[in-house]
Amino acid sequence: MSLIAMAIRVVLVGCFVGFLATSSHAEETKPSGNAAATPATPVDDFAQEYKQFKEQLTALPKKIEDTSRSVEGKTTAASTHQQINALRGIVSTALAQIVDNGPVAKLGQTALNFTRQKLTDLQQDTHYTKEQREYLIKEWTATSRLTSGAVDDLEAARKELGDLLKVLQSNDDYLSELEALNNAAKTVEVIRDLTSGLREISTHLKVLLQRMNSPSM
Repeated sequence: MSLIAMAIRVVLVGCFVGFLATSSHAEETKPSGNAAATPATPVDDFAQEYKQFKEQLTALPKKIEDTSRSVEGKTTAASTHQQINALRGIVSTALAQIVDNGPVAKLGQTALNFTRQKLTDLQQDTHYTKEQREYLIKEWTATSRLTSGAVDDLEAARKELGDLLKVLQSNDDYLSELEALNNAAKTVEVIRDLTSGLREISTHLKVLLQRMNSPSM
């Protein structure tokens, strides 16, 4: 007997046994004064096994379709190129922000210029008393010093990141291969997941076929 014929036989027997199990369950659940748990019969076991087999077999086509779509999406050159191009755009945008005389460099200089200008203004301002002016000059001097240190740290971080991003740009072909390897690893995962699903269905089917050939059935 071919595997297809055996599967058809399982389906037909399953439908019949499912009907018997449902009828048997209905009889067992009738009210009784001495209600006691009834052990599962071979028919009940077969019906449960058949139910799991049918649910997994019904979901199999979509699982195969999803796996196929995932594999195709991760094995095409266009997919890797699209991911690399997106990264290139992000890197270019970041570099434009942190280049010399760019937005990041300017904001640090703006903060430093502000504190220095405040000191200059205070030294020439006669609006405050001598004590007030000396106190404000002392505080703005300390603030200017802190601002200068923060701007120096910002400049060092800006230049370091800029250099690293330029290195990344010069190695985008290698990065493309690494991305392809990453996609291939994900492909292995989805293939193994599908394989596991097929084997689980086969396990249920073997149990069903064994029980169908058992004398107790």
